[in-house]
Amino acid sequence: AYVSAVDFLDDRLLYGLQDLGVAMISILAFGYLFDRLRRRNYNKSRALLKEKGEHARARNELEAINVLTDSFMTETDLDGALMKIMHHLEREYQINGAIFMVPDESQQKLFARRRFFVGDGGQMHSGVYNVDVPMTADGGMIYRAFQRRRPFYMANTQSSLNIFRRDYPGMERDRALVERLGLKSFVLVPLIVQNENLGIALFTHFDSNGRGDYLKLRPADITRLQRFSSQIAGALYSAMLVELLAESQRKQREARMQMQALNRFIRRISDQDRVENALHLVKNFLRDQYGIGSYCLYVMNNRTAELELMDYNREDHITEEQAARVRAIKIPLRDGGAHEAVCRHKRYVYFKKLKSAHSPNKAEQEVKSILNFEDLLIVPLIRQGEVIGTLTISFKLIGRTPSRQQLLEISLFGEQIAGVLYNFMLLDKAEREKSIAVRAREDIQQLNAYSNRLNATSNHNAMVREVYDFIERNFPFERSWLLIANNERDAFEYRSSGKSDSILRQFFDAHYVRLSASKGLLGEVLKRKQMVLVPDVQKRNRITDALDDELIAALQLKDLLYAPLILQNEVVGILGFSGNLRAVRELEGRRHLQLFCEQTAGALQRSMLTDRMYADQNRLARIGQTASSVIHDLKNPMSVIKLYAEMSDDESVGREKRQGYLQNISREVESLGDMLYEILDFAGGDSGLHMEPVALDELIETILEFKAPDMDARAIKVELNLNCSEMIMASGKRLRRAIGNLIQNAAEALEQTVQSERTIRIETTYDHPYVQIAISDNGPGIPEKIRSGLFAAFVTHGKDSGTGLGLSIVKNIIESHWGSIVFESETGAGTTFRITLPVSNDPEIPAQGTELPDRRTGERRSGTDRRDVTHAMPLSG
Repeated sequence: AYVSAVDFLDDRLLYGLQDLGVAMISILAFGYLFDRLRRRNYNKSRALLKEKGEHARARNELEAINVLTDSFMTETDLDGALMKIMHHLEREYQINGAIFMVPDESQQKLFARRRFFVGDGGQMHSGVYNVDVPMTADGGMIYRAFQRRRPFYMANTQSSLNIFRRDYPGMERDRALVERLGLKSFVLVPLIVQNENLGIALFTHFDSNGRGDYLKLRPADITRLQRFSSQIAGALYSAMLVELLAESQRKQREARMQMQALNRFIRRISDQDRVENALHLVKNFLRDQYGIGSYCLYVMNNRTAELELMDYNREDHITEEQAARVRAIKIPLRDGGAHEAVCRHKRYVYFKKLKSAHSPNKAEQEVKSILNFEDLLIVPLIRQGEVIGTLTISFKLIGRTPSRQQLLEISLFGEQIAGVLYNFMLLDKAEREKSIAVRAREDIQQLNAYSNRLNATSNHNAMVREVYDFIERNFPFERSWLLIANNERDAFEYRSSGKSDSILRQFFDAHYVRLSASKGLLGEVLKRKQMVLVPDVQKRNRITDALDDELIAALQLKDLLYAPLILQNEVVGILGFSGNLRAVRELEGRRHLQLFCEQTAGALQRSMLTDRMYADQNRLARIGQTASSVIHDLKNPMSVIKLYAEMSDDESVGREKRQGYLQNISREVESLGDMLYEILDFAGGDSGLHMEPVALDELIETILEFKAPDMDARAIKVELNLNCSEMIMASGKRLRRAIGNLIQNAAEALEQTVQSERTIRIETTYDHPYVQIAISDNGPGIPEKIRSGLFAAFVTHGKDSGTGLGLSIVKNIIESHWGSIVFESETGAGTTFRITLPVSNDPEIPAQGTELPDRRTGERRSGTDRRDVTHAMPLSG
């Protein structure tokens, strides 16, 4: 019963609690529903009130915008309208900086139509930043906002820079914009009118120092700002159109005034009769109209495809040397470069910062370097579709970059003056050809008179003097020399002018120049039979060789020209010139020189043949005159030999005397043999030289050992100073004969000297690539009257016997070894003979056993010359 009672009470309690819970839940649900209904009514009331406020603000803002738009009509320029817009933006949104960008005519980029910020006091400051954005993906966020037609707001650039860490097109441009302006926040708003995007505006805030500051814009502010921009876009665009129209009208007025000035200039320049006056007008027009003071005016040379300087002007100072270099520079149009491109495409080219650019055209580089051109405009001068020249202008000294309109005006100026300048070029060419014709006629008359004087002259030396005189009177060269080709000797022979040319004479006396193996400049003249010019010998030149370099150093030459003397397609001589060779670079100067060389060649060859014929006749006559003397000289030793032979047969003569007679016979036979050898050498010459290594000092010592008894008998003291250990390639037999003959002559010259003072000095020295032998005596010296012809045949003095052929044979032997011999003599003090020979350690000396022919026969000799050349530079014409 107890348990049943408890169960009963539990069930009743449980049901009561359930009913209580249901009642409480119902009460809470009803309270919640009542609160929701009350809140919704409250929110609706607030929304209605807010909407009424927004409508009021929008109405007020619209009225303000309408008032602002209406005020645009009272403004006469775009800046006034923009100033009112900026004051409104600063009042409503604290925006005081803006950049208004619009597409260009080609729709290729967005450029800043206006850029400014409003500082303290309401003053407008322009030139905030020169924004230029391509209308492509590289335009960055500006072009994306323009393309998407939606505002773009960046509240804090410093915290938002991480968006730039991603690599996207235009990233560097966006970063540069933010860093350059120092923006801390900005908003991009497109300017849209009737669904057409007219441009985009960048709004930001700057502090009083012009540095970027933060904007505080809510989303509603951005919406209002977008709506404001759309409402003012039409009026702003209209103001821009008005400004463009005014600017276009201004440009038309300026263009009309420019054309009027250009027409007046063309009329004035057309009235000129001299090119100098026309060029002066060009200089004044460029300076007055465009402020241009530095330019170069080039004209086309169609024959050489080069631009030649017609006129130039430079405001700042350059030296005379630099000016001369600029005038001399010609710009080739086959080597690339800016001028070549302008002439090919017939369009002007403008270069900025040309100093850092490199041109493949060396002439352009040189002009740019001398004149220090930086910003450069090259305008083609076009006449009837053909380029006749270029006008090259530097804007460095103007201090500003020319506008596109100015570049077009200058290009038009170039087209206008092209025809006038072409007429002056034709006139100048006609005058130049006329003067050339007059000068050519005068040159021909002078050459005819010169030819008549040459034909009237039979003496070769007189003809050589006439050649030098004509060169001095008619050519501006500072120095000239004449080389005659001697085929018999296989050598070039120098012909003196008879004036002060000791350096030339000494040089060519010390250097034997072979015909058959000439290299360097002389070799090029012989091979090409044309003039060869080296305009600057100081520069290393492949066409010069060792002989040329020595000549240049000896004469201190700056330039060098060789002109051949050609007769029947053979070079009979060469004329050398140096100094003032500019005239020869022109065609007329080369023709004049060529005609002179043609006239000279035949006359010189004819005079040489005549002199040679006279020399042969005189030689034969002298041989006939001296025949009796030679026979007499031969009879004397033969009579002595016969006498001693008869005395030797006498049995009554003692053995010692008979031995003395035999020695006397041997000495006379030797003397007779020497005389016969001299006559044979002179009459028949060398039949060929067998070249072999010869130790010069040992050869001289051997000669002195052989002549020691004779020197002792004559009481002659021999002093030796032998300093040459070099081997020379020579014919030992011939060289021994030549040196022995000189020593014998020195000994015979001491007959009249006191025995205690009789001295012969022999010295050898080595000076690469030559050795020198000096043989001196302290005798009475050589009489002055026979010095000039000492090496000629049959010249003798102070000897009771002899043929007079000794020194002539010595000279031939030395020259057959490619050497030279000279002498110095002073009356009462003695004589010195100096022999110069090439050394043997030169790798180009002919090898041992090489046969060299007689120098008189002109036969070919093997072996290579010591000079080399790899390239020729003929001056044709």
